[in-house]
Amino acid sequence: MKLFSRKLWMNNEYNCAITDELNDLSGYITGYKNKTKAYGHYVLFDDGFVKDKVIPIRVIGGTVGAIKIDDSLTITDIIIDTEYVVKTYPTNVNELMKHWIGEEIEVDNNDGHEIFWI
Repeated sequence: MKLFSRKLWMNNEYNCAITDELNDLSGYITGYKNKTKAYGHYVLFDDGFVKDKVIPIRVIGGTVGAIKIDDSLTITDIIIDTEYVVKTYPTNVNELMKHWIGEEIEVDNNDGHEIFWI
């Protein structure tokens, strides 16, 4: 699963198929700025998160979940908090996201940001 830089506020904010799916599932309103998603779900991804093996899933206003990864950047679990910030997820959102387990995360090499692996 490829991460694409949002190129908005911070260099470690990314969109991906998981964030798109969460936007669709929750009905979260998305907007566009400079051809990237300015609103909606996004992930934070950098060396520190890779080291901790947890990639936060956020919306403006708070962290709504996490993608757990292993040493090879393979997704081992996804957890969404249905009671915080976005309250429009379907009740089975955590089950619906399980199909991502086993997918490997990669950063779009053309996004203009470098990730230095640990």
